[in-house]
Amino acid sequence: MKKYTLLLTLLLLVLTSLACSKAGKILTPAEATASAMPTAVPTIESAAGSDTLQPGDTAYLINRSYLVNIFDAPGSKKIVTAQERGAEVEILQVSQVDGVIWYQIKASAGTGWVPEENISQEAP
Repeated sequence: MKKYTLLLTLLLLVLTSLACSKAGKILTPAEATASAMPTAVPTIESAAGSDTLQPGDTAYLINRSYLVNIFDAPGSKKIVTAQERGAEVEILQVSQVDGVIWYQIKASAGTGWVPEENISQEAP
């Protein structure tokens, strides 16, 4: 019985070491964060030139109704949250989909994307 236990333990150790060697490089949390962070954020130049907000800018949500829908991706119809109009937001990224400029924003309700029609540089 001891032989089988010893053999089984050795087999388990060999399989574990093989699995670890095939898994790839083991990263520290700092290395993983650094490799996941984008090095450059693309920006969009609008036809009007400097009218397009850029990452890091502060803007305000505008809409006819009380709440502004915040979507999961540029051009998406999937709403992840909503924020009241007039709320101050931070621009994180800018993207263009089908001729519409979309802004990734950080709002108190969460992070997501809104079309250009729902963003203003001036407080309402």
